[in-house]
Amino acid sequence: MIREKGPARRSRSGADLVLAALLAAGALALYVVTLAPAVLPGDPGEFQFVPPLLGIAHPTGYPLYCLLGWAWSRLPLGSPLGAPAADVAYRMNLYSAVAAALAVGVTFLATLALLSQALPALAPWPRRLVAALAAAVLAVTPTLWSQAVIAEVYGLNILIVAWLFYLLLRWGEEGKLRHLLLAALCFGLGLAHHSTTLLLAPAAMAYAWLSRPGTGEAALVLRSELQRHASRGLRPAHLPLLAILGLAPLLLYAYIPLRAPHTPYLRQPLDAGRELVLYEDSLPALLDFVTGGPFGGSVDLSVDLGERLAMASGFLRGELGWVGLALALVGLARLVIPGGVPGRWRLLALTGLAFLALLAFNLVYTIGDIYVLFIPVYFVLILWLAVGAGTLAVAAATWRPWAAAVVVAALFLLPLAMARGGYAAADRSGDVAAHEAWEDILARPLPEGAVLVTDDRNDVMPMWYFQYVHGRRPDLLGLFPLITQEQPTLGSILDLALGTGRPAYLIKEMPGIEVKVEVRPEAGLWRAVGPAVQGEPAVARGDQLDGLLELAGYDLSSASPRAGETLAVRLQWVPLVLLEQRYHSFVHLLDAGGQSVAGSDGQPGGVFYPSTIWQPGERLADEHAFQVPAGAAPGTYRLLAGMYAFAADGSLEPLGEAVEVGSVEVRPAP
Repeated sequence: MIREKGPARRSRSGADLVLAALLAAGALALYVVTLAPAVLPGDPGEFQFVPPLLGIAHPTGYPLYCLLGWAWSRLPLGSPLGAPAADVAYRMNLYSAVAAALAVGVTFLATLALLSQALPALAPWPRRLVAALAAAVLAVTPTLWSQAVIAEVYGLNILIVAWLFYLLLRWGEEGKLRHLLLAALCFGLGLAHHSTTLLLAPAAMAYAWLSRPGTGEAALVLRSELQRHASRGLRPAHLPLLAILGLAPLLLYAYIPLRAPHTPYLRQPLDAGRELVLYEDSLPALLDFVTGGPFGGSVDLSVDLGERLAMASGFLRGELGWVGLALALVGLARLVIPGGVPGRWRLLALTGLAFLALLAFNLVYTIGDIYVLFIPVYFVLILWLAVGAGTLAVAAATWRPWAAAVVVAALFLLPLAMARGGYAAADRSGDVAAHEAWEDILARPLPEGAVLVTDDRNDVMPMWYFQYVHGRRPDLLGLFPLITQEQPTLGSILDLALGTGRPAYLIKEMPGIEVKVEVRPEAGLWRAVGPAVQGEPAVARGDQLDGLLELAGYDLSSASPRAGETLAVRLQWVPLVLLEQRYHSFVHLLDAGGQSVAGSDGQPGGVFYPSTIWQPGERLADEHAFQVPAGAAPGTYRLLAGMYAFAADGSLEPLGEAVEVGSVEVRPAP
């Protein structure tokens, strides 16, 4: 029987480091060409002003990212826009590009270390080509590319993950204790950056436990395990040092209470006696913050597993394609098949446990942008892809020695195709929409101390960038739902804004918001003048629809319209409970025979204030208007009002019984 020899212990050569640097430089060039040049909405906008201010980001705070970002933001790098207001934002976007590019270079080194253990028969230069293939594939995966061109935390996250794998694999390859100690430190830094690093702990510990020098054959007896670790210089006395290195970086979270009092946007003044406090300076609040408390409800163990698995499989296909997934399956099979790889159990432990832990968490974590948390999953798949490509190269080399290089070179068509297909979607080099929008808004003649309201936090982050980084219009107050837990909805934010007594404006048109507030155009925006309902309706009712809604009453433009005229009916609704469906309302004009001759149907609140966010007890104005038929005979016509929702199959589901609310006297046309 022919048996593959174990991996030879060796140090990284100069060629390996040069190739890693070239791959990182190539990735950086790609990212810079497609880099966003200015401020962005949402989390990227937040990460463009938080690190330069040494401020506090949203939970879990990302202290390592903020500290490194503060130093990076001091570099004298200007935006290609040539606009000083874009320079800091551009630097923070570039920060992500550099981190992601470094991750590409480290992935090359990690893959080399993996292949030296998984495929010792693969010659050095074909091995380097396979590792370069893996690094190139990672560089152009759509999700990482999308995060490398904006200010985000995921470039630094995958850099830490790749470095952790590299250090563990180097320890497994060479048995030098310093690699394991550095891996522990890297793990701790990962915890100080992104809490999902914790998911890698079982894989890292299992690999460390199963690793040993020489042939790499599995040990099943505790005694042999201890002897093996002793041969690596790892002794029980080293365990406290490993624990200290792994936990010490958590002290970086002290950054949050230390910097919170000096972070200006954490306290937003409302009026002379009130302010919004975005971060409470207390130990319970700190623990809740760093453990991601506000997002804890997003972990849902009752999810439809089939649906989530379908989502995940779609992500994997979209990221690597069928060819990439096939190579990854070949690599996984190589590790699974007995006798295929020396020391396969430790490699399976490292990659398999990491893959399963990351995937399992993503399946039950139901945030909207869950796709970004799959980047480490793709990293593990790419390691398997490298083993698969190396397996094909070894098989080709048994036919002709040069065939291995030919096979791997042909596989470079995969990242080339991915780059070509993904370039347009990843290219953010022309994304100046938020920059131009806020340059325009801040240049408008808005009153001193105006309140700017939106339905989306993402809209306000560029405003805070301009205010806190560049000092533009610091008198303005930006409000959005969930700015604190006490203001969960757009309605509560509008009540808060109007209650300050300051001029309040919507920063964008919100059709349907008229059910909640009265608005009018002013200064190029939409000023919220006051509540849509002020006072009692002309005709009081009090009818309840299925115990969920009350029709408080209505107003008419005319109690005796002429035939051919437009009749306006303004209903007043009062929710009695939180509503679970988006309801549509109607007002129909019925003749003496009960037939509808005219009417109006619509969704009160539209997209921006639908019934699902109405709050119990608030009064809402529901405007309807329709034309009385020109040929309508004079006489009494009844008004019928009600609500309905659409079922999943498109059918109508009435909310209780429609209400005959009153009547009008139609007069002859003039």
